Order: sequence, then structure tokens, then C-alpha cells
Amino acid sequence: MKPFKTHNQQLKILRDRGLEVPSEKKRDLENENYYNIINGYKDLFLCLDSQEVPVVPERFIEGTHFDEVFSLYKLDRKLRNNLLEYLLVFETQIKSRIAYYFSEKYQESHSYLYFKNYSEDPKKTDSIVRMVASLSTTMSNRKNEPLKHYINTHNGVPLWVLVNYLSLGTISHMYSNLDDDLRLKIALDFKTKFRREYKIALQIEPNDIDSILQQAHLFRNVCAHGERLYDFKVKKPRSRNNIFSNYNKTFNKKYTPNMNNSSIFDLIVSLSHCLNKRDYTNMINKLHKTFNHYDKNLKTITLKEMYKKMKFPENVFLKDLL
Repeated sequence: MKPFKTHNQQLKILRDRGLEVPSEKKRDLENENYYNIINGYKDLFLCLDSQEVPVVPERFIEGTHFDEVFSLYKLDRKLRNNLLEYLLVFETQIKSRIAYYFSEKYQESHSYLYFKNYSEDPKKTDSIVRMVASLSTTMSNRKNEPLKHYINTHNGVPLWVLVNYLSLGTISHMYSNLDDDLRLKIALDFKTKFRREYKIALQIEPNDIDSILQQAHLFRNVCAHGERLYDFKVKKPRSRNNIFSNYNKTFNKKYTPNMNNSSIFDLIVSLSHCLNKRDYTNMINKLHKTFNHYDKNLKTITLKEMYKKMKFPENVFLKDLL
């Protein structure tokens, strides 16, 4: 275990590594935590060897000021807030559609707890069992006053109420486990919505919704838990080929998904399929404005280097995604 270091000792460590740190910056370390600021956001500011690996012992690029690292830290926090706003919009939209179409087809009480109302694919049996158990646990949580009220007053909780208390991860599993007819109906609903918004007919398939849900769920967790967002990547993502094909057709672009992972760039492209046109435009503009606001504090690194770290295509910036 690393030994405890006082804030003054932390300042000395940073100065010994070549970072310019005025003494008053100790207040920022007191408020935000050395680990959160420095360990979380130093990477772009470190000297690299010929293999693009940080030199040992670590050294900051000459002229790097603490304010630059702290600005990147604050930029990322603002990005999390901006992105979470629209991930929650998408979350509400997908929950609303699942609840509506499932309840329309299966109208018996607590139909969402019956295994027979889900996919017959034997490969999904274990997932369905775990998912139904999760739904049951959430419904029976006696500490949740609204759900408790429904059980006591109406002898049950309808799905359109329960979905509001389900995590996006559970919703992702639920969509995956629906029967094929329902999966297709929900995908077609987003297709209709997209045609209404953009006046373009696209093929939005159930597998595309699976992919968007996977990305949204994992990025939402990063935003909600205050983890580093700007260069976060989803490992082993679901295919986004059709999503990018649709996006390129709509916005007259020639982008391709990242090969081995899904970055914030891929997520933004994916969300264009589900968000209202106005919400999508507002999201891009807010993210772009946030970058411009903090860019003026970055002297050692360039905005282009940040976009590269975020896995954006070369010479493509947030404003280009409209």
C-alpha cells in the first residue's frame, strides 16, 4: 500500500515531476482529491518515449501547469453532466416503449414475471430467470413507497410504473429477452420516429437497439458514478455497422465505428437514432460548447489531441456530428 502523503508533500511530488503548481493550488487538492485530479487526468500531459509510453520515472511535458490538468478534470465533469442529461432522455424513451408494447400484448396482472412471456430461445433461459428475479425484487421492495402504495391499493404494480425503478442494465436485458415480435415492434417504432424527425426511411433493427442499450447502460454508469468519461471505452461492443450506415446516410458522412471498442464518438452516433432531432442537436451543441469553454485553459496539449484520445476520426470534432 502506498504511504500517506500530506497535501504539501503532494505538491512537492508534482513539482519534482516537472508540473508547475503554485502553493495556493493545495486548496484544489483538498477539495477534489489528488487521486481524482492527477491520477485521473495526467496521461495527456506526460512525456512519452519512442513507443508512445510514459517515461519512467514520470515527467510532465515542460511548461505544463496544474491549471491545465485541473481544467481537463472539470471539463470531464461537465461532459458527464451534459451527456447524462440525454442518456436519461433515451432511458425514458426506451422504458416507455417496452412498457407500452409489452403491456399491450400481455395484459394479465404481473405478466412481466411470467417466463412464458419472453423469448423461447433456450440460450436466453438463464438470462430470463435472472431478469425476472430482478423485476420481482424491485417490485417487492417495501421501502419504495410508490410501489408499496400500488401493491397495497391495487394489488400489484403495472409495468409502466415499475420500469421507472429499473436500472438501464435491467432494461437492456429485458429488451434482449423479449420475444422477437416485441423486439421488432419497438425497433420499428424508433424507425417511424426517426422518419418523422428526419424525413428519411432507415432500417433500424432489434440488434441495433441492443447495441445502443449496451453502450448507453455502460456510459450512464460512468456518468452517474463520477468516473473518467472522455476516453472511456466499451470493450467487446455489439456491432454498430448498421447504425453507422444509417448515420452516414442521414448526415452525409463517411464515418466508421471503432474496431475493438465503443467510444463516446460511437455512443453519440448511436444516440442519433433514438433522440428527437432537437434533443440530439442540443446535446451536440452543449458538448461542443463545453469543450470550447475549457480549451482556452489548455496550453501544453491541443484540442485535437483530446479528440484523438476520445477515438474521434482524424480532423473530426463535435460540431461536425450535426
